[in-house]
Order: sequence, then C-alpha cells, then structure tokens
Amino acid sequence: MLIRVISDVHSNLPALEAVLACTQGLEAGMTVCLGDVTGYGSQPSECIALVRSACDVVVTGNHDSGVAGKISIQHFNSDGARAVEWTRGRLSGGEVAWLSGLPLHAEAQGLFLCHSDPANPGGWRYILTREAAQDAMAAVPAMPCMMGHTHKPGYWSVGGVFSEAGSGCMEAPCLINCGSVGQPRDGDPRAAFMLVDTDSGSWRHVRVEYDVEAAASGIIGAGLPASLAERLSVGR
Repeated sequence: MLIRVISDVHSNLPALEAVLACTQGLEAGMTVCLGDVTGYGSQPSECIALVRSACDVVVTGNHDSGVAGKISIQHFNSDGARAVEWTRGRLSGGEVAWLSGLPLHAEAQGLFLCHSDPANPGGWRYILTREAAQDAMAAVPAMPCMMGHTHKPGYWSVGGVFSEAGSGCMEAPCLINCGSVGQPRDGDPRAAFMLVDTDSGSWRHVRVEYDVEAAASGIIGAGLPASLAERLSVGR
C-alpha cells in the first residue's frame, strides 16, 4: 500500500490544501497524520475539518494536547503558548473533544506512528541526537517508526545514524521524520510530506509550493506573534 504521511500542519490551511492536492500523493490508499494539526497558524478549525475528512489515522501532537488542556501551557515557549491560548478560544466544544480523544500513538500497515518519541510518546522529546534515536528505536525494535515534531525531514537508521536523503528503503528498527506541512524548519519553506510504499519497503520525501504569503497574512491578521508569520518564508 502507498501511504501518505503528514505532520505538523499547525493550522496552516494553504499548506495543507497544497499537500493534499499534490499529484504525487493522490494514489495513496491511506493518509496518516502524526499530530500538531493545531498551533501557530490562524485556521485551526478549517485544518481540523480537512484532516478529519482526509486522514485515516491521526495521533496527537503536543500543541493538540495543549489546546485540549491535557498538558500545561508551561510546556510551550511564549509564542507557542499565545497560539495555544488563541486557538482554544476559537474552537468549538466538539473540535476540542476530538483533539482530546486523539491517541499518543497508533499502528497501521506494520508502521508505528507517533508525534515525537516512540519510547515515550507523551514526553514530547525531540529526537535530535544519536542517543535519543537509539533509545527510541529500542522501544519499537520490530517496526519502522514514523514521526514528526522536529519539523525536519530525515531518517535514523540502526546505530543512530542520521541521513537527510530524499528517499530510501525502510528497515526495522528505524525512525523516519516526515517533516512539517505547515511550518518547515530545515531551511526549505515548501510544505513537506512523505510517501511510504509498504509493498516495496521504500519511502520518499515530497516538497510542495504553497501560498506562504496567505498563511503569513492570516497569522498577522489574527493578532498572533509576527515571528510565526515571518519564519514561514525562510523555513526556520
């Protein structure tokens, strides 16, 4: 099966729409979302609705959990906290309930799915070091693990070796970060997602142009921190 993997939408509707319309992902038999549908951006309700209609599996992210009141606002920096509080005030009770009910992790088609760290999905650790990657792989030794959270696409292989290759073959264990739809931080402002072919055991990253100015203008217009808009054009 071809699986489309998205993560870290962060209420960026133009980016999400561009990703879901990308021709490279239209033949996917399943779409999964690795969390952080909300936070930072100005269109949380629209993104929740689109993710709910387009995705077969959704796990929670730290911003989703913050908006749902499941983790303290103190877990976020000042800009992130402002966005979480702003988002809380604009969602319906049903939308908050949906966020609150999302699981910390899931399994689909032989893949382990979580937002951050498979060793402790609710701890929200960033997998940025060899030691963290090795710990994470030891927790799920029999399956490839798909994750987001760092907003940086990449592949961690056995032994904790990191690669920024655009495609490759999966092994078990391994960690594959699909990057961010709505707020990339690898220096490339284009929206990121990933395609996984479970038949061939392969994966590849995909980048998509979207209307960055529209997303940035929405953030400014909503009164959210300007830095959240400014970083979109540089992918940092």
